Amino acid sequence: MNTLSPPIRSKLIPDQLFGMLIFVFTEVMFFTALVSAFVVIKGSRANWEIPAGVTLPVILTAYNTGVLLLSGIMLWLVGRAIRAGKSLGEIRSFLSYGIMFGTFFVAVQGYEWTQLLGYGLTMGSSIFGACFFLLIGSHALHALAGIGLMLYLYVRLGRTLALGDCQAVQVFWFFVVGVWPFLYALLYFP
Repeated sequence: MNTLSPPIRSKLIPDQLFGMLIFVFTEVMFFTALVSAFVVIKGSRANWEIPAGVTLPVILTAYNTGVLLLSGIMLWLVGRAIRAGKSLGEIRSFLSYGIMFGTFFVAVQGYEWTQLLGYGLTMGSSIFGACFFLLIGSHALHALAGIGLMLYLYVRLGRTLALGDCQAVQVFWFFVVGVWPFLYALLYFP
């Protein structure tokens, strides 16, 4: 008896990338909800001000935004190096810089938080403080998760070199990097 076997289909995109795209789509909805709530709350209040005595570190955060963008460029270079067949050392070098810049960004944000808390800006001090820390804190958690993914990729590169893993991490980190300038503009320039 002669049976036909089903045709073998090649995947359009790796499973890791597809899963991450679905996850990032949900995270876009999450941040859209948070930003929408912020805009509605801000628009419904006649007096929307940063509490007296609180100065947002606009310039330091601008430089820190540049550092975060650099980490995104480094991760882009990782994917490019993998596709070009570069050495594992070169790939790890780009990834190390991406991890370092991302970690620096989170550390500076943590420093800024402690300074703002010292000025009296807390989640309970004002509606602005509550919205500020909710949005920035949500981003910080995503940045920490992204750094964890980059560390996972770094370790994984020692065993196998999977472009799908790299693409999945890139999608998540590019989301983290991409959402930050909007949050910066929204919250630091009220």
